[in-house]
Amino acid sequence: MRAFVASVVPVTPTAICSGLPAWRELAILRVAHRRRSAYEWGQHVKIALDGGITAEEIDLLARGNDGFEGTDWLVLEATDELLDEGRIGDDLLPRIDAVLDTHQMMDLVFIVGTYSMLAMAFETWRLTPEADTAPLPPPASA
Repeated sequence: MRAFVASVVPVTPTAICSGLPAWRELAILRVAHRRRSAYEWGQHVKIALDGGITAEEIDLLARGNDGFEGTDWLVLEATDELLDEGRIGDDLLPRIDAVLDTHQMMDLVFIVGTYSMLAMAFETWRLTPEADTAPLPPPASA
């Protein structure tokens, strides 16, 4: 199964290192954490670190949104709303729309949806994290 996943979902640090915004990886990590996907978390911690996100930011993300600001905070809030409600709410939408263009907004929605689906698949297939990846932290306190 792992070979199949690697052929369908190539995980390389190239995407984030080639100039894509770091908020994309923050959103993916939030999905992995909230959906409890140890495999997805482990893979994307490596990508995030290679892309310039710090270990401290990753630890912070696992505890919630406190400590983030600006676009990063808005993206994490939007990711949580997409996961909880299936949409970005009326209060948050104009604030995030002010910092992301139309294509970035579409990207965010599709990232959250796609990685949520992948997390379900990985957990259904019982994929175990690779030995050299970060362990999935416990759920954030409510």
